Amino acid sequence: MRSRTSDIYKILFLLFAAFFLPFSGIAQQNQYEITWRTGTLVLNSGDTIQGPITLTLPNDIVRITQANGSVSTFTAVNVKSFAVENEQETNRFFRRRRNSPLDFKREYRSLMWNHDKDYSNFKSPAFFVALQPGNKTLLLREQIERRVDNFSAYANYPGTRQAVETRVEKFYLLTADERIIPLRNPKKDLPAAFPKKEKQITAFAKSNKLEFNDPIDLSRIVAYANSLP
Repeated sequence: MRSRTSDIYKILFLLFAAFFLPFSGIAQQNQYEITWRTGTLVLNSGDTIQGPITLTLPNDIVRITQANGSVSTFTAVNVKSFAVENEQETNRFFRRRRNSPLDFKREYRSLMWNHDKDYSNFKSPAFFVALQPGNKTLLLREQIERRVDNFSAYANYPGTRQAVETRVEKFYLLTADERIIPLRNPKKDLPAAFPKKEKQITAFAKSNKLEFNDPIDLSRIVAYANSLP
């Protein structure tokens, strides 16, 4: 009897592992690369290099292929900024938005950052996309997370959901004194970053049907917020 009970527990454990373990990596950040066919990289020394660029995140390593075929590798410590165009297509990532201006052209800046460790004074250089300049500049970083694909045609059928690698956008504000403010909940955190202007910002977004989680819409909202007296 004890042997049979033990076998039943083993079977239950295997069923649990088979169903739940594929999802155990959900919301876990993974290393990945983005490559653009055209790029211009500016080093802290002032030197400029042109060619196809590959960015590795979250390690913040950039590789650039020069006209003679040589490849140079730099970290965010060495780089001031780089601009890229024409991102190469990849089937690895699950993305809901397509044909955004960000898919074609971006400008990255190297900035000192605490890597989302709010109570740490340690900062190191990291790459951010500069979305909207101003007194408070809107920044973007991306990461890959494993998430359940709830948009699949078969997502509602038992046993058919699967974890996919999703390219996730995270937003920040850069202040005039070089502080980086995370917008973990942009709809709440962005208006709060502009004291006494919260109602105007919220009303502007609502009247123009702008989404706080969309980088292009959020850029418009930040541009408006920066324009307020």
